[in-house]
Amino acid sequence: MLKFGEYIKSKRLEKGISLRELASKVGISPSYMSDIEKGRRNAPNKEKVDKIAEALFYSEEEINELYDLAGESKNSIASDLSSYVMESNDVKYFLRTTKNKNDDNLMDDITYVLNNENIQNIVRAIREGNYTEDELKFLLKLIKK
Repeated sequence: MLKFGEYIKSKRLEKGISLRELASKVGISPSYMSDIEKGRRNAPNKEKVDKIAEALFYSEEEINELYDLAGESKNSIASDLSSYVMESNDVKYFLRTTKNKNDDNLMDDITYVLNNENIQNIVRAIREGNYTEDELKFLLKLIKK
């Protein structure tokens, strides 16, 4: 797996952007950008990483990887997630709960739920209270399938 600086350099070269041009777009010196690419420096602050993302990355997947690698370079959580985690008690509760479970299948189950439109609709209906008792029993049967 590439490191943060290696990832930036590979995308920069792929797009035909010079180091000086990228440094200018990000608002840092070319020597600082060079140090980042060579792994001599950790990722810069979130605003600079945002500018790197704007200049080099187009897909959400690439941008997410950029933020993940930036966080790893600082031995931290990705900067695009840190404020979200810090501001949400639900997210903190969820992370701690899943961290303390010794269930290898838990993340598979969570992924299944997040990607299953039927389950999302059921949860939405329950949250909004738009169901009768019979409908709720039916919905629960669907979840068990």
